Amino acid sequence: MKKLTATIAAAMLGVLLVGCGGTTAPSRRELLGSWVSTDIPGITIRMTLAETARAVEGAGSWLTAQNAFPFGVSGALARDEVSLLLEFSGREDLNFQGFFQDDDILDGRLSGGEFRDRAITFKREELRR
Repeated sequence: MKKLTATIAAAMLGVLLVGCGGTTAPSRRELLGSWVSTDIPGITIRMTLAETARAVEGAGSWLTAQNAFPFGVSGALARDEVSLLLEFSGREDLNFQGFFQDDDILDGRLSGGEFRDRAITFKREELRR
């Protein structure tokens, strides 16, 4: 009987260890890198972002056929949700609120200046050599 009890206990321990092998914490997305959007006709938005302890910083450019406007980026990342402030010099700042659609796509809304809750998608951009 002792041998049967020990075998059952060992089997249950094995099931518990296998069941607890994975993590229950939600996975975090990686924001580090270059992102681009061409969703607004005549405008290309590029930004390079870095993240430290959920705080996001970076820089970007707002490109039209006639002008290029540099901007700074600050914000936060919490799980799949992203909040970014695009800070311009000489024009109104913008706010992006969005979430990761997958590892390489950010879907959200752009607000500020002439934009009121404008749908926009940023795609991760592979840097060319």
